Amino acid sequence: MAKTLKIVCLMMVVALVLLLGAMAPIFGSFSEVSANEEPEEVPEEEVVPEEPEPVLEEEAMPTRLLVRDLYITPVNAQPRQAVAITAKVVNEGGMWGAETVELIIKGRFEQSQNVGVSPGTAQSVNFTVYKVEPGEYKVNIDGNTGTFYVMEKAPAPQKPGLLVGGELDTGGIIAIVVIGIILVGGITTAFILARRT
Repeated sequence: MAKTLKIVCLMMVVALVLLLGAMAPIFGSFSEVSANEEPEEVPEEEVVPEEPEPVLEEEAMPTRLLVRDLYITPVNAQPRQAVAITAKVVNEGGMWGAETVELIIKGRFEQSQNVGVSPGTAQSVNFTVYKVEPGEYKVNIDGNTGTFYVMEKAPAPQKPGLLVGGELDTGGIIAIVVIGIILVGGITTAFILARRT
């Protein structure tokens, strides 16, 4: 068995040498460079730097501010109830810009707010108004329009009771009659039971 193992190992060494010899043209020679020999110099190729292409500066688009997305809440308000009015100022231009946004209600100036917006972004503006007079209120912010209504103050709900404005109502009269019948029936029953004893 040991003889067979030696033969197999020898055959593997021979195969390895043949394989390395066959691969020499692919990987180059396996000769060593001695310490005294200098490696062959490879002439350097002259590198000519390319001139950079001129950079064309894009002209930044001017500021273009637009007002969008007008929201009013609540649309139906009570007198003196806060009404929130919001909108977005969008900058579709290429430069930062600022604008004074004016809130107009019923054709009259109400409030204003200054806002600055970076290119490609939006900034919210928020207004709060309180109206007393019932009616329709048309809102305008830079051409964006909407409407809210102040409702007439609803009368206070009446509590069910016996008196309305100092007079008995129908429910009060019925309650008095029922109570009277129960009292008369109770007194009569008590009187009859007392006589039997």
